[in-house]
Parts: sequence; C-alpha cells; structure tokens
Amino acid sequence: MNPDYGLYHKRLGITKEKSIYFYDFRMYNLDILGKASYTSLVDYYHEIMYAASFDFDDIILGKILSYADRIVAEKIRNEILKDPATRRRLDFNFEILVPQIETKLGEEIVVAQEKFVPFIITKVN
Repeated sequence: MNPDYGLYHKRLGITKEKSIYFYDFRMYNLDILGKASYTSLVDYYHEIMYAASFDFDDIILGKILSYADRIVAEKIRNEILKDPATRRRLDFNFEILVPQIETKLGEEIVVAQEKFVPFIITKVN
C-alpha cells in the first residue's frame, strides 16, 4: 500500500487549522461511512505515489455531485437513499472532476496497525 498523504502533511508540521488546496480533484469512488458521512480514497502523486482519503458530509457531497453528469449524480443519490447508514463502497466507472477543493487535516486514525490522516473537505469551488 502507498504511504498516506495526510500523514505526510502532518509530519511536515502542517496544523489542522491550515487550509490545503487540491486542484483538478478526481473522484472515482465513494465510501458511505454512515448517515451523511462519506470518504473517497484516491491515489495522489507528489514525487512518489501516495494514498489519500477525503472525508465530507452531505452538503459537500451535493457540491461535488454538481460537477457530475445529471443522470450520474441522480444514480449516486438514489444508491445512497437505498440505505444511507450502512457502511459500503460505491465504485464508479467514471470520474467526477472538481476544479478545486479546500481541505484541512483530520485526526490521525489507526486501523489494523496502519496510520492515516484524512483530509476533511471544507469547501468545493
């Protein structure tokens, strides 16, 4: 597995208060973590390939979906509505391209002896 890009930022000394911007953000999947709680896992290249997770809520999801084709966005919303609370992944056969997102670092998480720091999406432009 690739090293975590959020953990890389934390080790650089970037605080949770500092905004981090990503341009041409491409989303290929959506993990439903629970009601109105989502994440998307992407590979991100910065000198080497990193894994990055981006967490967000319903409001941010709506803004992200505004960049998708209308029919595609409707399919994603309908899939979520079938069961908005059960944890699961929706893999897309396409990408949703968002020109810019603003994020902040989340809390460090340890799962199965693996550490990562998610990026919390605070704004979609």
